[in-house]
Amino acid sequence: MSPRKARAGIALAGVVIVGALATAGALAAVLSQVAERRAAAVENRGATTTSVATTEAVVIDGVVQPGIAAATTSAPSTSLVHKTASQGSPELQLTVGDCVAVGGPDSGLAKTACGSGTSAYTVTHLATDGAPCPGDIDRSHRRTLPDGEHDALCLDIAWVPGTCMDLSGDTATPVDCTAAAPGRVRVVEIKRDTTDVNACSAGDQGFVYAERRYVVCVAS
Repeated sequence: MSPRKARAGIALAGVVIVGALATAGALAAVLSQVAERRAAAVENRGATTTSVATTEAVVIDGVVQPGIAAATTSAPSTSLVHKTASQGSPELQLTVGDCVAVGGPDSGLAKTACGSGTSAYTVTHLATDGAPCPGDIDRSHRRTLPDGEHDALCLDIAWVPGTCMDLSGDTATPVDCTAAAPGRVRVVEIKRDTTDVNACSAGDQGFVYAERRYVVCVAS
């Protein structure tokens, strides 16, 4: 081979080698970038996985709420409390047959034991929907209901044979039968189905309830 051809062959081989090296270098750079991107993606996925791991589903009002962080979510701390009857006005608890204590014409009523030293009146009727009390009751007491409507408690003196009442004031007041009181009367008996005081077998006077036809026989 001539020296000129040999030099040409060497030069060509050098060009091929240089080109191969350049190609290899570029390929290596590309592969390095791909590897870096894959590593970043793996790191991101890991971070996402960690974030999900610190998050849990929370049940609120019986419904699963996915994706809510437990650290920032809490169940309601309040609960509904219902009022009991004892929290209402004492007057609203009164009904027919109850005995009440009363302090004066404008005083409220309070339930008490019938026949006790504070039992002044008995609830005989409830007048609702604008209906009147019986015409021969001793007193009535208007009250306001929870819905804003009104009714009236129809009251008779709490007559109990063997007890005494002071009738000298605006309201009847239970008193000791041995105490001196200007308006005191002692209940002797109660006669039903009559309006005649003469039907009393004991006592010298009586209170007549003509509409409901009974007589309370009393003695001074």
